Amino acid sequence: MIRECRDCSESFAVDPSEQEHLAARNLSLPRRCLGCRAKRRGVETTTIECARCGTGFVFDAKLAVLVQTLGMEVPTRCIVGCDETARKNLRGERKKLAELHERAAEGVARIKKNREERMEKGAVRPEDLFKGLGALLEKAAAEEAAAQIDNGSSLDHDADTEFGLNPKARPGEDVPSPDSLFKSLDDKRKTTG
Repeated sequence: MIRECRDCSESFAVDPSEQEHLAARNLSLPRRCLGCRAKRRGVETTTIECARCGTGFVFDAKLAVLVQTLGMEVPTRCIVGCDETARKNLRGERKKLAELHERAAEGVARIKKNREERMEKGAVRPEDLFKGLGALLEKAAAEEAAAQIDNGSSLDHDADTEFGLNPKARPGEDVPSPDSLFKSLDDKRKTTG
Protein backbone atom coordinates (compact mmCIF):
# COMPACT_ATOMS: atom_id res chain seq x y z
CA MET A 1 0.00 0.00 0.00
CA ILE A 2 1.36 3.41 -1.00
CA ARG A 3 0.88 6.39 1.33
CA GLU A 4 2.14 9.95 1.57
CA CYS A 5 4.31 10.80 4.56
CA ARG A 6 2.82 13.36 6.92
CA ASP A 7 6.25 14.91 7.64
CA CYS A 8 8.24 14.85 4.39
CA SER A 9 5.34 14.41 1.89
CA GLU A 10 7.22 11.63 0.07
CA SER A 11 5.32 8.57 -1.10
CA PHE A 12 6.19 5.39 0.75
CA ALA A 13 5.06 1.79 0.68
CA VAL A 14 3.83 0.11 3.84
CA ASP A 15 5.51 -3.29 4.00
CA PRO A 16 3.03 -6.20 3.72
CA SER A 17 4.33 -7.77 6.95
CA GLU A 18 3.74 -4.46 8.77
CA GLN A 19 0.23 -4.25 7.29
CA GLU A 20 -0.55 -7.76 8.60
CA HIS A 21 0.97 -7.01 12.01
CA LEU A 22 -1.03 -3.79 12.44
CA ALA A 23 -4.27 -5.33 11.13
CA ALA A 24 -3.97 -8.21 13.60
CA ARG A 25 -3.79 -5.69 16.44
CA ASN A 26 -6.52 -3.39 15.03
CA LEU A 27 -4.01 -0.56 14.62
CA SER A 28 -4.06 2.00 11.83
CA LEU A 29 -1.45 2.16 9.11
CA PRO A 30 1.51 4.48 9.70
CA ARG A 31 1.26 8.09 8.53
CA ARG A 32 5.00 8.59 8.34
CA CYS A 33 7.64 6.89 6.22
CA LEU A 34 10.25 4.72 7.90
CA GLY A 35 12.87 7.48 7.62
CA CYS A 36 10.70 10.05 9.42
CA ARG A 37 9.68 7.49 12.05
CA ALA A 38 13.36 6.74 12.64
CA LYS A 39 14.09 10.46 13.13
CA ARG A 40 11.19 10.86 15.56
CA ARG A 41 12.29 7.84 17.60
CA GLY A 42 15.97 8.76 17.52
CA VAL A 43 16.91 5.52 15.75
CA GLU A 44 20.15 5.71 13.77
CA THR A 45 21.85 3.49 11.25
CA THR A 46 24.45 1.33 13.01
CA THR A 47 27.10 -1.18 12.08
CA ILE A 48 26.81 -4.54 13.82
CA GLU A 49 29.57 -7.12 13.96
CA CYS A 50 28.32 -10.52 12.85
CA ALA A 51 28.54 -13.12 15.62
CA ARG A 52 29.32 -15.84 13.08
CA CYS A 53 31.79 -14.39 10.56
CA GLY A 54 33.01 -11.29 12.44
CA THR A 55 32.43 -8.86 9.58
CA GLY A 56 30.46 -5.69 10.16
CA PHE A 57 27.14 -5.16 8.43
CA VAL A 58 25.00 -2.06 8.22
CA PHE A 59 21.72 -2.16 10.14
CA ASP A 60 19.77 0.67 8.51
CA ALA A 61 17.64 2.95 10.73
CA LYS A 62 14.59 2.33 8.53
CA LEU A 63 14.94 -1.42 8.89
CA ALA A 64 15.53 -0.98 12.64
CA VAL A 65 12.20 0.86 12.96
CA LEU A 66 10.43 -1.91 11.06
CA VAL A 67 12.09 -4.55 13.25
CA GLN A 68 10.96 -2.66 16.38
CA THR A 69 7.41 -2.29 15.06
CA LEU A 70 7.15 -6.00 14.31
CA GLY A 71 8.61 -6.93 17.70
CA MET A 72 11.58 -8.75 16.19
CA GLU A 73 15.04 -9.10 17.73
CA VAL A 74 17.94 -6.94 16.57
CA PRO A 75 20.10 -9.17 14.37
CA THR A 76 23.43 -10.46 15.67
CA ARG A 77 24.42 -12.22 12.45
CA CYS A 78 24.60 -11.01 8.83
CA ILE A 79 21.05 -10.21 7.76
CA VAL A 80 21.16 -12.00 4.40
CA GLY A 81 23.52 -14.73 5.58
CA CYS A 82 27.30 -14.83 5.75
CA ASP A 83 27.78 -16.99 2.66
CA GLU A 84 25.79 -18.74 -0.05
CA THR A 85 25.07 -21.79 2.12
CA ALA A 86 23.88 -19.62 5.02
CA ARG A 87 21.60 -17.69 2.65
CA LYS A 88 19.93 -20.89 1.50
CA ASN A 89 19.47 -22.14 5.08
CA LEU A 90 17.78 -19.05 6.56
CA ARG A 91 14.71 -20.03 8.57
CA GLY A 92 12.03 -18.42 10.72
CA GLU A 93 12.64 -14.90 11.95
CA ARG A 94 16.04 -14.65 10.22
CA LYS A 95 14.42 -15.45 6.86
CA LYS A 96 11.67 -12.91 7.52
CA LEU A 97 14.31 -10.30 8.44
CA ALA A 98 16.27 -11.01 5.24
CA GLU A 99 13.07 -10.55 3.18
CA LEU A 100 12.33 -7.26 4.98
CA HIS A 101 15.88 -6.11 4.27
CA GLU A 102 15.55 -6.91 0.56
CA ARG A 103 12.16 -5.17 0.26
CA ALA A 104 13.47 -2.11 2.12
CA ALA A 105 16.50 -1.93 -0.18
CA GLU A 106 14.24 -2.21 -3.24
CA GLY A 107 11.97 0.53 -1.87
CA VAL A 108 14.88 2.89 -1.25
CA ALA A 109 16.20 2.26 -4.76
CA ARG A 110 12.74 2.88 -6.26
CA ILE A 111 12.29 6.16 -4.36
CA LYS A 112 15.77 7.33 -5.39
CA LYS A 113 15.06 6.47 -9.02
CA ASN A 114 11.68 8.32 -8.95
CA ARG A 115 13.33 11.40 -7.40
CA GLU A 116 16.06 11.42 -10.07
CA GLU A 117 13.45 11.05 -12.85
CA ARG A 118 11.46 13.99 -11.49
CA MET A 119 14.61 16.13 -11.38
CA GLU A 120 15.43 15.17 -14.97
CA LYS A 121 11.92 16.16 -16.08
CA GLY A 122 12.44 19.57 -14.51
CA ALA A 123 10.31 19.15 -11.41
CA VAL A 124 10.46 22.14 -9.10
CA ARG A 125 12.44 21.67 -5.93
CA PRO A 126 10.96 23.18 -2.74
CA GLU A 127 13.89 25.57 -2.32
CA ASP A 128 13.25 26.96 -5.82
CA LEU A 129 9.61 27.89 -5.18
CA PHE A 130 10.32 31.35 -3.76
CA LYS A 131 13.46 32.11 -5.73
CA GLY A 132 13.16 35.63 -7.19
CA LEU A 133 10.02 36.49 -5.19
CA GLY A 134 11.62 39.63 -3.68
CA ALA A 135 12.53 41.00 -7.11
CA LEU A 136 9.04 40.24 -8.38
CA LEU A 137 7.42 42.10 -5.46
CA GLU A 138 9.68 45.10 -5.98
CA LYS A 139 8.84 45.18 -9.68
CA ALA A 140 5.09 45.00 -8.96
CA ALA A 141 5.35 47.83 -6.41
CA ALA A 142 7.29 50.00 -8.88
CA GLU A 143 4.73 49.35 -11.64
CA GLU A 144 1.86 50.21 -9.29
CA ALA A 145 3.57 53.45 -8.23
CA ALA A 146 4.24 54.36 -11.88
CA ALA A 147 0.60 53.68 -12.78
CA GLN A 148 -0.59 55.92 -9.95
CA ILE A 149 1.72 58.74 -11.05
CA ASP A 150 0.52 58.38 -14.66
CA ASN A 151 -3.09 58.65 -13.46
CA GLY A 152 -2.24 61.86 -11.61
CA SER A 153 -3.08 60.44 -8.22
CA SER A 154 -0.82 61.01 -5.27
CA LEU A 155 1.10 58.22 -3.62
CA ASP A 156 0.18 59.65 -0.22
CA HIS A 157 -3.16 58.10 0.61
CA ASP A 158 -5.05 59.59 3.52
CA ALA A 159 -6.32 56.19 4.62
CA ASP A 160 -2.83 54.72 4.66
CA THR A 161 -1.33 57.51 6.73
CA GLU A 162 -4.37 57.53 9.03
CA PHE A 163 -3.67 53.94 10.01
CA GLY A 164 0.08 54.40 10.37
CA LEU A 165 1.11 52.97 6.99
CA ASN A 166 3.89 54.46 4.93
CA PRO A 167 2.62 54.40 1.32
CA LYS A 168 6.14 54.93 -0.04
CA ALA A 169 7.56 51.92 1.79
CA ARG A 170 8.63 48.85 -0.13
CA PRO A 171 6.58 45.69 0.45
CA GLY A 172 7.28 44.26 3.88
CA GLU A 173 8.78 47.46 5.31
CA ASP A 174 7.15 49.70 7.91
CA VAL A 175 4.33 47.27 8.59
CA PRO A 176 2.39 48.51 11.61
CA SER A 177 1.68 46.18 14.48
CA PRO A 178 -1.86 44.84 14.87
CA ASP A 179 -2.12 46.77 18.15
CA SER A 180 -1.47 50.09 16.44
CA LEU A 181 -4.02 49.28 13.74
CA PHE A 182 -6.72 48.44 16.25
CA LYS A 183 -5.81 51.44 18.42
CA SER A 184 -6.37 53.81 15.50
CA LEU A 185 -9.70 52.10 14.76
CA ASP A 186 -10.74 52.41 18.40
CA ASP A 187 -9.75 56.09 18.42
CA LYS A 188 -11.78 56.69 15.27
CA ARG A 189 -14.79 54.83 16.70
CA LYS A 190 -14.66 56.91 19.90
CA THR A 191 -14.62 60.21 17.98
CA THR A 192 -17.50 59.24 15.66
CA GLY A 193 -19.55 57.32 18.24
